[in-house]
Amino acid sequence: MVKMEDPFERLRREMDFMFNKFFKEQNIRFPEFKQPLSDIEDNGKEIVINVDLPGVDKKDIDLIVTENFIEIKTRRKSKIEIKKKHFYKQERSYSGYNRVIPLPGNIDIDKAQSEYKEGVLTIRIPKKGIKLEKKKDKKLAVK
Repeated sequence: MVKMEDPFERLRREMDFMFNKFFKEQNIRFPEFKQPLSDIEDNGKEIVINVDLPGVDKKDIDLIVTENFIEIKTRRKSKIEIKKKHFYKQERSYSGYNRVIPLPGNIDIDKAQSEYKEGVLTIRIPKKGIKLEKKKDKKLAVK
């Protein structure tokens, strides 16, 4: 007797393959934008996310929190300029971090807070006891 594959399991595997392929290709195309290391903790009362962003100024961090995910972006632009007699060279480069972290649906994005200290971004998002109406996305200021 041949065992039939669960269609949902097959769909999950195919979606995993597709997302992994997409993100691998993005890293190849844009190697200057790295995915920062992070720790995510659910302590029952809140979700606590610590993200390593070494060498980044607080003003260069963009955070967007939704009920489904948090997006962390940083961008640095550097310019090298050399001027000598009969010689001029100017180069620009862009680098930074980009990370999207999925979140559980029972969080209160209106009470989300963040702090950046010594190269580590800490984001705290309280959990709700019950699922309430869906709220709009919120841009979070880094303190």
